Amino acid sequence: MNWTLAATVSINQNITGLHGNTDTFLTCSFFLEKGDDIVSAQIIAKNITEDFDEKNLIAIFKPEKAARLLPAGTYLSSRVTLTNITNTSTNATLTFHVLKFTDEKDYMCKLFYNDMFAVLKIRESEATRISVKVQVRDVNIKNEPNQKQYDQKTDNITLTCKASGNPEPSYVWYKEDNKSSILSTTDLYVIEDVIRNNSGVYICQAYNIINNIRYNHSTSVEIDIVDKLPSESVSSKISSEKVESRCDCNTIKQDYIPVASNNTNTKESGDASNGLSENKISYRNKYVDNLFRKSESE
Repeated sequence: MNWTLAATVSINQNITGLHGNTDTFLTCSFFLEKGDDIVSAQIIAKNITEDFDEKNLIAIFKPEKAARLLPAGTYLSSRVTLTNITNTSTNATLTFHVLKFTDEKDYMCKLFYNDMFAVLKIRESEATRISVKVQVRDVNIKNEPNQKQYDQKTDNITLTCKASGNPEPSYVWYKEDNKSSILSTTDLYVIEDVIRNNSGVYICQAYNIINNIRYNHSTSVEIDIVDKLPSESVSSKISSEKVESRCDCNTIKQDYIPVASNNTNTKESGDASNGLSENKISYRNKYVDNLFRKSESE
């Protein structure tokens, strides 16, 4: 009784690629028994809710012919390279030159071959999946309360760090003048002791790990803690100047000069004793009187 082992086909498993990367690939590997002839190898791609059926065939490899994309795989045009195969080949590879989020799918290889009796056989690989990851980026810090300066009246200062990436980033906080000391390993750091010694540059380092490689991205914020806020100093100075600017009413009252309203001749002739006309004296008295009233109102 003559019999042969069945041909086998497999595809590389657990594929993780960085968005935009050029080194992600799918490889169909196959082994044929003596007397078997390969007809074609095909790659099928589907979304989670779909099936591995004919409508999802994206690429085909035939011996001694140029490998090509099928209608369902035209979205890959100019982004992938296909290897050509021969009758003795043992693998066929599709390489992504620019990996996109649309490439995050399930994939399977399908092998068509004629056995030693010229009977067409079909073998399918297990499914695999490409996971498209994004290294950490867009790191920013929000401080609450959001001020340029803080004084010791502030209860605490909360620093919140956010970044994007897939997988979700992790965080490490430290101060610029002491990078060896980790302040926090979460996205939050709270400055509870608001004193001048805690002024400085605070750094948030966000990171994620993809294919056992750690990707880091950092940003910083400067926290300025003072004894007294400038607005308080200016307010105190203004109050002090306002007090100093008030008139000495007793002194002004001494300069008040009564006007003899029944002496009409002095309007033109003037007061020979002090060289002032009644008009000038009256004007001065009104001015002094206004100052006196203003001072009392303050």
